[in-house]
Amino acid sequence: MHRRLPARLSQGEMVSRLIALLALGALLADCQDAERSLAPTVDTPQFSLSAAEGLRGTIAFHSNRDGDFDIYVMNADGSRVTQLTHNTTGDVDPIWSPDGKRIAFSSDRVAGTCCEVFVMNADGSEVRQLTHNDFVRDFPTAWSPNGKQILFQSDRDGNTELYVMNVDGTHVIRLTNNPASDEGDHAGWSPDGKRIVFSSTRDGGQLHIFVMNADGSGVTHLTSGGFVDDDPVWSPDGERIAFHSTRDGGDEDIFVMNADGTGVIQLTNNSVLPDGSPIFDAVPVWTAAVMPPARCLPPPAGLRGWWPGDGDVGDLIGGNHGIGTFNVYVMTPRGAEQTQLTDALRGQSHPKWSHDGRRITFTTCRPTDFSCEIYVMNADGSGQTNLTNNPSADYMSAWSPDDQRIVFVSERDGSPQIFVMNADGSNPTRLSPDGAVDFFPAWSPDGTKIAFHTYRDFNAEVYVMNADGSNATNLTRSPATDQFPAWAPRGDKIAFASDRDGNGEIYVMNVDGSRPIRLTNTPANEYYPAWSPTGSRIAFVSNRDGNYEIYVMRADGSAQTRLTNNPAWDADPAWAIERPDDQVLAFVSGQAKFAPAKVREGFSFSNVGNTVFSFGTGINNLQVLTIDAWVKHNSLPPGRIQRYVTLLGSRAVLRYDGENGPAQLHFFMSIDGQLQHIRVNNVLQVAVFHHVAGSYDGSVMRLYLDGVEVGSQPITGTVDAGFGVVFSSGDEPLDGLLDEVEIFDRALDASEIRAIFEADAAGKCKNASR
Repeated sequence: MHRRLPARLSQGEMVSRLIALLALGALLADCQDAERSLAPTVDTPQFSLSAAEGLRGTIAFHSNRDGDFDIYVMNADGSRVTQLTHNTTGDVDPIWSPDGKRIAFSSDRVAGTCCEVFVMNADGSEVRQLTHNDFVRDFPTAWSPNGKQILFQSDRDGNTELYVMNVDGTHVIRLTNNPASDEGDHAGWSPDGKRIVFSSTRDGGQLHIFVMNADGSGVTHLTSGGFVDDDPVWSPDGERIAFHSTRDGGDEDIFVMNADGTGVIQLTNNSVLPDGSPIFDAVPVWTAAVMPPARCLPPPAGLRGWWPGDGDVGDLIGGNHGIGTFNVYVMTPRGAEQTQLTDALRGQSHPKWSHDGRRITFTTCRPTDFSCEIYVMNADGSGQTNLTNNPSADYMSAWSPDDQRIVFVSERDGSPQIFVMNADGSNPTRLSPDGAVDFFPAWSPDGTKIAFHTYRDFNAEVYVMNADGSNATNLTRSPATDQFPAWAPRGDKIAFASDRDGNGEIYVMNVDGSRPIRLTNTPANEYYPAWSPTGSRIAFVSNRDGNYEIYVMRADGSAQTRLTNNPAWDADPAWAIERPDDQVLAFVSGQAKFAPAKVREGFSFSNVGNTVFSFGTGINNLQVLTIDAWVKHNSLPPGRIQRYVTLLGSRAVLRYDGENGPAQLHFFMSIDGQLQHIRVNNVLQVAVFHHVAGSYDGSVMRLYLDGVEVGSQPITGTVDAGFGVVFSSGDEPLDGLLDEVEIFDRALDASEIRAIFEADAAGKCKNASR
């Protein structure tokens, strides 16, 4: 259709351009049957409704049914019409991206222009302007088969010609250069990308159909006559071309022909509306059949860590189960009626009840404080107040039996050491000697002694000392790691955790260290014993069922029962002490937040510092690697950083860096103690799932976005050691979704990265065992 549009679109001048952009599963149920039913006779054009049988897919079109031109979509059978744009001027000429996820279109929504090329998601979200020219008319005509370029027509050089640009609007190239008009609302590439079909007036004034090579050479004439043939489009197999024409008597109808111009068949034959206005059937677009659901991709070789999300922080490969942001909860000792008491950044830990059951102390590392501090709150979670306020870390608190003092660990004098303070936080006094490394203090029931574990003998041992810090005595005297002491309510026993038999188990011993007895016996790791107020039961933490949960057993080790069953880490149990019915148990849970993501569910971070941490088993010392993930931003704030995946120690980090560039994707690694960077600006978008990947093969770092390498950095050296993996960050939190986080022990090549991207929402096959 030859364009005669003013600087601003008007409804009256656009009536003749009502476009049906057909994204058809198959234009014809069977091409031969369609040809027989639709072939016109010599005297009268014929049209059979049977041609609609087998139509599948989605149709995008523009319409003025709402008073002005906007973009709509509907099923190929005409059902479920949905308006995508709501602009008071004009949005026209929609074209689908090859993957069906985006639509390019033309709009005069920007004052002083007509018209510019825009692109949006298939649901109408995330509209983005690609061309920026005053008093120039730019209209998109096609996406390239690989989805990397957009063909468009423009009169920027005086007359209408065809141009090509990248999908972000860069690298504009002129393809045609003729005194006539070269156009076509959906002029575009053949499926193999080698040819471009378009319409032109170069044969004498009437628009007719032409083809040329993809670089603009080899122009060939397909149709001619005393009528208009316009807006051609390829069939999915490249064998046919659909177009609209006035050859049937003046108004526009849809036709189809072979790719060489032969075998013309009329598909529509409409005349006038009830009010006598002419009907224009125009500008068809013919795309491939609806794709079947994509199959999952077998995980590439070398997968060492994989966190799909899907409502579970459990890792499907290796032993790297995730931990979300810890908060304090209470529950019954049966695991029921779980109630969250805290909801703060960076995690809470080590809750301890006051003996009157009215207050709980806990450790928290909130961004508003200098460091980790001791807080106190009421039993219902209200009145959260910091007791310590020190630039160094304070943690691991416990109440004295009379609730007048609190013992805790502090690093204010250098190493972790034991201090005691009044219950209001005043008068902190150190009990540990200079240079000691002491942890986990626990008062004896009579308040005269404090048990703790320490590295004074160069391995972790359980000690006991007087409440004033004097007379420290080693109780365990073992080359193993002995830690987490807990006094029995009667003061005659101390429970503790030890790996003296090969893995972490719960033991109990007399208060003088004699007669240690093992209570648990599993291949798993078990720690943090906590006595019930009556001394009849012991709660503890174990990963025997795949991730860390809270269990309870009788004091003799029998009747071991799991209390919690969360996909994240549950730990640090503490019974309310003066409750003879044993009905309240405090604990911390690292519950992560999940939401629908690229592949089923993923991790949801709300820009408040919540994170997921995972150990680095088999990952911490990789010298070649790949990290990849899907990420979707809720925001890209300038001057802010949002981390995706961090191998701690800065071994490798993928993140958004708004401090150093707009919409910047940033990958850096620590090699030989020096940070090596790859930065790419203006590539990230809000509300769009991007696949990001960074790799290192020992000589070159590479950064990938959406299956394409976007940057590299040659560098050799030793990758610095790490100590775990973090998703998002307390200091540089992600505001959005993170999904399918993976770590490989090799550098995936470009084709493997591309395959992960192209698997899209099908993801990777979960054929690995938990």
